[in-house]
Amino acid sequence: MGLMHTVVCYVNPLGSMRLFSGPRASPTTSVLAHVYGMQNLYTGSIRIFAAYNIDTPPLYYLATLTYVGTIFLNATETFIWKTARFEETKFAFLPSSIGLVWLFTQKDCYLS
Repeated sequence: MGLMHTVVCYVNPLGSMRLFSGPRASPTTSVLAHVYGMQNLYTGSIRIFAAYNIDTPPLYYLATLTYVGTIFLNATETFIWKTARFEETKFAFLPSSIGLVWLFTQKDCYLS
């Protein structure tokens, strides 16, 4: 999903940043969309590489960290900085939370 959003960040930079439309959001720029797109590219790439090498502990923990980072980004932008509204970020929380719970609960199956 993040890799698809990377493409959207480059094809439609201003539209891709609708997530950050909270009460204290600054004006959206193409540069901000491109940076966000690159962040999604790195995160998605790490997750794909970790999925193919799921039994490698450093990659497993790095993939786990990408989910923590995504939750942290959305939580701080929504609840602390108020640059995003929960209506937009709730759909970002769901897959990240599911992925993080899965990685924690299934750790023993993958890293034996």
